[in-house]
Amino acid sequence: MTENFETKNSIDFLGIFTLPEYSLNALINDDWQGLTEEDQKNIEAFNKKYNTPWVEISKNQDPFFSWTPEFGLACNCIECNVFITTND
Repeated sequence: MTENFETKNSIDFLGIFTLPEYSLNALINDDWQGLTEEDQKNIEAFNKKYNTPWVEISKNQDPFFSWTPEFGLACNCIECNVFITTND
């Protein structure tokens, strides 16, 4: 007798994160051009922490300066919705 196991994935909303503007091409489009080595390490650590999350810009907005972005030094940021995929 063979059992058929299905893995179902769901998308869970983690929250609204203040992400560095420079990181969005890498996080959304997987475009890492122009990033410093330090920026790449910060983005990779974020991806590892949240198991390569799905990021979307939460609304049409202009970048704003933040002293406390999700990672890296103070810089221009965008508020983004962050989601992760989980197995049910």
